[in-house]
Amino acid sequence: MPLLLFWYILRDLLKVLALSTAVLVTIISFGAAIKPLSDGTLGPLALLKYIVLAMPPMLQFALPFSAAFSATMVYHRMTSDNEIAACAAGGVSYPQLLLPPATLGLVLTILLSMISNYVSPRFWEAMAHASSRSVADVVVGRIARGEPVQTDTLLLYARDARLIPVPEGRDADAAIFLDRVLAVNTERGEVVSTHTGSQAVIYLKHAGNMTIITPVMTGARMIQVERGGQQTHLRIGEAMLPDLVVEDEIEQSPRFMDVNRLNEVYKAPETYSRVQRRIDDLRRWMTQRELFRIIDEQLRRTGMARFTVAMLDRRNELVSSQAELRAGGLAEEQGGAWRVLPEGGGRPPRLTITQGFTPTLALESSEVRLRPRIRLLPEEPTLDAEFADVTQITLDAGPARSRQFDRQTLLNLRIEAPIVRDLQDQPARQLVQTARAYGDDATLRRLDQAIGAEVVRLKRNVVARIHERTAMSVSCLVMMLLGSILAIAMRSALPLTVYFWSFLPAILGLVVISSGADLVKDVDQFGGADVVGLAVMWSGNLVMAVLAFGFLRKVKRN
Repeated sequence: MPLLLFWYILRDLLKVLALSTAVLVTIISFGAAIKPLSDGTLGPLALLKYIVLAMPPMLQFALPFSAAFSATMVYHRMTSDNEIAACAAGGVSYPQLLLPPATLGLVLTILLSMISNYVSPRFWEAMAHASSRSVADVVVGRIARGEPVQTDTLLLYARDARLIPVPEGRDADAAIFLDRVLAVNTERGEVVSTHTGSQAVIYLKHAGNMTIITPVMTGARMIQVERGGQQTHLRIGEAMLPDLVVEDEIEQSPRFMDVNRLNEVYKAPETYSRVQRRIDDLRRWMTQRELFRIIDEQLRRTGMARFTVAMLDRRNELVSSQAELRAGGLAEEQGGAWRVLPEGGGRPPRLTITQGFTPTLALESSEVRLRPRIRLLPEEPTLDAEFADVTQITLDAGPARSRQFDRQTLLNLRIEAPIVRDLQDQPARQLVQTARAYGDDATLRRLDQAIGAEVVRLKRNVVARIHERTAMSVSCLVMMLLGSILAIAMRSALPLTVYFWSFLPAILGLVVISSGADLVKDVDQFGGADVVGLAVMWSGNLVMAVLAFGFLRKVKRN
């Protein structure tokens, strides 16, 4: 093929390709911004930034179609102007005439492979960050709309909320000021206590893909329910409510990983956040079992277990206090709680709180349960002690005074034994072997199976992501050749008609690629789902290549 003719065709292809790609990428990027725009997470400037960030990833979808469009338009014009017939009469074969789109298609395939494997993942992640809101923004937004901040044990209402600088000395990443606050604590659907306060501050601490929310209320009043349904109003100054742990909206997914990172997580699945989370679930279960084993051993051996707990002193300041539980042992119950057994002789469990060397408060009840509170590893666990039909005895001033309440909860009891530290560095397989010392528990089997399923899901996701990116890149070459050959074969048809018939197998091919990727990632399918999925994924390009070869043979015969 003459070099002049090669550059002549290639120049026209590049002109149409550049223009069509710019139009398609802009349109698709606007389309990608519709959902976050309708959700209200994008303002005017954020919308513009989001569209710019979306352009490199959208090349993955736009470039194959613009390549097919440019080849179809250029070769249909050459066919209509009899340039193809003249070249054929001059001794230039049809395969030679297809060298420019084949060369450009090969370059586009390599370029798109580099973009999808190294560039697009960073932009996908940047788009996710641009369209998401931080936990602080979510909390402020919900309260501004009159909605509560809600978990399984706490409802938090406020009249107004705004972000404020983090006070000096607080270990937090953000702080939210709340005005006129109402907090309702519940247990298993029943209201335990209600706190009202003139104001509160919510402190947020980020750790990995989690955020710990710590509400602290000032000028607070607490309403507790006494036995018989009566209510006791207590002015308590400052109140620390139970911590909340929420997952951040964005997590590291294979979509945000370049090919090097994909290979890393395939070889070492425990470095991937979702697998790590499943392993941490196993560590939490083991931490809970070890925690209660230690307490139960202390109670059965000495009849007493000691804890530390943060309590309010007479000046309404939080101070570290000692708590001493006298009981006969622990018995496991459903739902992760452990029931405290009476002492020998049937004496009910009694928990005494001491500030300094002076006992200040005692809680006595025949129905006491301990519930673990494991926030984020590697932090050591704490306990919540739940009392039903409890007698509260005040010991710190004058003669002892007692009151009886239906329910009362003491938060954040902590033992002085390093539990998490010994489990943190053990890999998953070793953790499972260590956990078997607690017995062949159904929960252990479930957690072990969850880790295995997550690893399989990750590996299939990685394989699907790599093959999907490669198949989409190769489609540039196949679609460009198919468009060129169809334009020559359908010389008497309108340009848009030719493009329609090249567009139809192209869109079906891309749908097949996406369907095959979904099939590979589906862990619940039969064992060969990954093989079948890969076959389906590559069948789209194969069918388009077969069509191109068939039409080329037809053109050569004519």
